[in-house]
Amino acid sequence: MVLFPIAVLSQNVEHYSYGYEGIERIYRKNDSVILFCNSRARPYIKDVVIDTIMKRYQLGRIKSGEIVIQLNDAKVFGIIEITKGKEKSKSVTIIYEKVEYKNGLIEIYIKPKKQLKK
Repeated sequence: MVLFPIAVLSQNVEHYSYGYEGIERIYRKNDSVILFCNSRARPYIKDVVIDTIMKRYQLGRIKSGEIVIQLNDAKVFGIIEITKGKEKSKSVTIIYEKVEYKNGLIEIYIKPKKQLKK
């Protein structure tokens, strides 16, 4: 009889209602400016995610809508918003929805509950 070991990774789901928001990179090309921004970002992977988005944008492989970004130790699910600004400026924002880490941790964004003022 041959037995094969089966490894089962336990998944730990955590919800969060906070995250890093802001401009990460500014890209200038000729006379135009493109701002790359994060919304609801997880601090330990935000730089790698924004670098991946910049590379895809420069190659013309990014558009508004849902996106999945595979990193070495995580998979990021989110939404890309490309907004035209004044004159020759644009902003490219990734809004994090969910992050699945290879260690089994899953982080899911939930809207914060409004607190009633007394």
